[in-house]
Amino acid sequence: MVILVLGACAPRAVDTAVACAAIAPFAHERDGMVWIPGGAVAMGEGAAHPEETPGYTVNVEGFWLDRHEVTNEQFAAFVTATGYVTEAERQPPEKGGPGSAVFGASSWSYVSDANWRQPLGPGSANEANHPVVHVTYADASAYARWAGRVLPTEEQYEHAARLGGDVAIVRENGAVRYDANTWQGVFPFNNTSEDGFLRTAPVGCYEADRLGLHDILGNVWEWTSTPYYPTHQPSAGMRARFPSGLNGSDPQIGVRVIKGGSFLCAPNFCARYTPSARQPQEADLGSSHIGFRTALIAPGP
Repeated sequence: MVILVLGACAPRAVDTAVACAAIAPFAHERDGMVWIPGGAVAMGEGAAHPEETPGYTVNVEGFWLDRHEVTNEQFAAFVTATGYVTEAERQPPEKGGPGSAVFGASSWSYVSDANWRQPLGPGSANEANHPVVHVTYADASAYARWAGRVLPTEEQYEHAARLGGDVAIVRENGAVRYDANTWQGVFPFNNTSEDGFLRTAPVGCYEADRLGLHDILGNVWEWTSTPYYPTHQPSAGMRARFPSGLNGSDPQIGVRVIKGGSFLCAPNFCARYTPSARQPQEADLGSSHIGFRTALIAPGP
């Protein structure tokens, strides 16, 4: 069984219409990370999305967080240093063989030999400054360990997005401004690409939030280390029975929370480019719209 957050767009490996400025330095930046001050965060947005209930408040300790998603260039350095082979590149025959989930013109499909190097399958190529995709939870975790870091928890991610004041789409005086890479137009028939991109955008192409973070909403969904359950604060019994998350279709396969929404999220479908948005993703399956960033638990500046 495959858990996928649905979206659509025409296959296209590279978007060239928008030139992105270089990422500007940020105060107290540390190795591409910024400090997220600790504090209380109100999790969830209410009954409109049952998976975000019940709402609760939790105190999150301060931590460091990557300013943007891990890029293909950064992931390539990890692969070169370690010889790591992603799960998409070594999927066994019983899981379809090497390949990954790609959204084409109107539907998801499992594309043979699609992976982080060739995100749309054979004949395509990645771009160095775009977020790495087709990485599973294990792949992302392996990179984080190599970098001496961890994947953020769901609570850390939501805290950072809320504290940064992140909003994907701003409507003022009849005008619309896109502050994140999302889908414009009627899903799944037409992406007008008003924000300049049909698929992923280079990291940091959109303006940083007040914490110095880029793309905490939109561009690609991002892995967290938090096991997924259908609601916040599952019972102790459920957590004990399903320590790697509750997968309703195959309890043997763990499932993790992904956050932030992606370039496939449209106002008329999905629209999950909000700090509170949470979705399940099978831990052993990547896709063309899921990436990650890392966190570091260390003293602040």
